[in-house]
Amino acid sequence: MNDIIPLQQLADIELPPAPQWQSVFTVTGLITLVVGAIMWRIWLAIKNRRQATTNRVSHRADNPLDKLEEIRQYWKDGQIDARETAYRLAALIRVALGLPQLTANCPDVVTTSRDHWPKTIDILTRARYRPVSDIQLSPATFDRIRYWLDDARTRGIK
Repeated sequence: MNDIIPLQQLADIELPPAPQWQSVFTVTGLITLVVGAIMWRIWLAIKNRRQATTNRVSHRADNPLDKLEEIRQYWKDGQIDARETAYRLAALIRVALGLPQLTANCPDVVTTSRDHWPKTIDILTRARYRPVSDIQLSPATFDRIRYWLDDARTRGIK
């Protein structure tokens, strides 16, 4: 037999060098940082957008009389028709007086001109829900709503 020992034959085999993981970890870390920064910016943009929307809504809710004048001006200028005006007025009354729903029954928060409430709500309802609205809003409707909103504001409602 051959006099060469098998282990000596293996002595000439060299193992490959260990893998260099440092570059893989560096690239992975950089990608993680970039994705994290992008997600953080998106989160900030969404948060700011929500906050801006909340500020606009609270501004409207805090100033119902200003909103009423804005609606009146749009209606006067013909920028919105009677139906859209009625929708906006109904929403304004409901939000400003803290009502869950507008009904012909006068709510307790309205303390003055209670006899005009059913007529006003009927005008708004007919203007909103009839296919062809023959209802014409009048400045007196706006004046009554202004009176109720002003009364509620002075009594600290909402």
